[in-house]
Amino acid sequence: MTEKYTCGNNVEESGTYGCLNCGQTLELNEGDKLPPCPRCTNQSFEKITESNRDKFVQLDNEYTKNDSNNNNN
Repeated sequence: MTEKYTCGNNVEESGTYGCLNCGQTLELNEGDKLPPCPRCTNQSFEKITESNRDKFVQLDNEYTKNDSNNNNN
């Protein structure tokens, strides 16, 4: 199971972290404080790995599609 990270906490290792709401990715270094998602302000993230990468691509695609539909109304 992948560990979830909450904004305001320092990340334990450098890498790419993905928003669990919209799939936005952030590149962070060890010790960096995790900010709220710059796209949707969500506060929950997972470190992206080979085994969960597809989940974040799918979240990003869904969020982008929904955002595009909302802007066309």
